[in-house]
Amino acid sequence: MDIGKELKRIRVSQGMTLEELSNKCGYSKALISRVETGSVSPSLTSLMKMVSSLGLKLHDLFTSIERGQASVVHKGEGRKFFTEDKSTTEFLASNIATKKMEPIKVTLPGGYASADEPLAHYGEQFVYVLNGKIELTANDETYKLGTGDSMYLPAGTPHKWRNISKEGAELISVVTPPQI
Repeated sequence: MDIGKELKRIRVSQGMTLEELSNKCGYSKALISRVETGSVSPSLTSLMKMVSSLGLKLHDLFTSIERGQASVVHKGEGRKFFTEDKSTTEFLASNIATKKMEPIKVTLPGGYASADEPLAHYGEQFVYVLNGKIELTANDETYKLGTGDSMYLPAGTPHKWRNISKEGAELISVVTPPQI
C-alpha cells in the first residue's frame, strides 16, 4: 500500500501545489514531498491533517488505494471452506471484506441441496452454472439450469439450489454486498 503515492495523486488531481497543501495543513513542503515519495512515514495525526486539507477523510484515502489494487487468485488457491455434505465454496477474490461484491465458486456433489427451505439475504446475487445441472428455487418458482445457464436474483429473494444429478456440479455465484 503506497500511501504517499496516492496522497500525491489526489493532490495533483485537485490541481493543488505542494505549497498550497503546506499552507492548508501547516506542514513544510519538504515533509509533504518526503511523505509523497515514501522516504518518510507520517504519523497518523499528520496523515489525517494532510488528508483533511485535501477535503477528504482518512477512510477516503484508503478506499482510493484499495480501489486501485487488483486482486489475483490463481486456480485452486482461493480460500476454501467445506460443508458436512462435501460441498466446497472457494473465494475467487482476496480481502472480501473491503470489496463491494463477493465472487465464489461452489462445487456441489450429486444430490446436494443448499437448504431445506429457501433463504433470503439482503444482497443481490448472480449465479452461473459452470457444469452440471442444478435446480434453483426462487420465490416459489423452480428453474432448471444447466452448463452455461445463469440467473440473477434481486436482493431479498428467498432461494435455494439443488444438484439434480448424480454427478457433481460447479457454479459461480457473485453476491453484492459480500455476505460470508
